[in-house]
Amino acid sequence: MNYDEVCQLLKEKGFRRIGVEGAKKSNFINKDYSVHVSVEENQTELTEEQIKMIKSRLKDLGYISED
Repeated sequence: MNYDEVCQLLKEKGFRRIGVEGAKKSNFINKDYSVHVSVEENQTELTEEQIKMIKSRLKDLGYISED
């Protein structure tokens, strides 16, 4: 199963998406709020957007200087 198939299966079972944390990571919850599911597809490489976000956060925290 891939990411999209798992997400579709959860929707068919009555879960609804409550958050998206990138291209391949989502959070779902069932109708009575008793089960919370996080789905994330493994990635071997970071996207350019993810690299920019990481660098920005490291700058905010003071770990790297602004260029």
